Amino acid sequence: MNQVESRSFRDYSLALYEQEGVREALLCLQDQQGLEVNMVLLCVYGAACGEDPLSEAEMERLVRVAWAWGREVVAPLRHARRALKTLPCQNGTEALQNDVKRLELDAEWAMQAALEQEKGERARYVNAPEECRGVAQASFAVYLAAEGKLLSSAGEDDFADVLEAAFPV
Repeated sequence: MNQVESRSFRDYSLALYEQEGVREALLCLQDQQGLEVNMVLLCVYGAACGEDPLSEAEMERLVRVAWAWGREVVAPLRHARRALKTLPCQNGTEALQNDVKRLELDAEWAMQAALEQEKGERARYVNAPEECRGVAQASFAVYLAAEGKLLSSAGEDDFADVLEAAFPV
């Protein structure tokens, strides 16, 4: 994927998510490591845009936005979507499941818009893929610190898969 020229966060996220192995890696980071997928994507997107790594202060603001959206809007919708798959009486619930799935995705896009707005415009440089990878890793480390998280080796592998798709060498 390399550097972004004029692609929005949403468009970049969609394109990266479609790359082989990225969806699975991001969902593992979410479900097994407790990370917010949009924050992981934001770390990679900023690097792909040629931005410097996010600072601790910037990350703290962004994490607050992500937590608010995640806790209050996205997580309840995700919980409802997953619950609908396991509840008895599956007859006739397909339309409801699809509606909730669409709402969850809409909430994810709204969270991305809120994160992009909070992040604001930052200076952009042209970086080689290896430099972009380093910037993404640095922002991701700041994110992990803000969340107080340490990745398992499987989580490290998952993030490496995302980086490889974003910045192939």
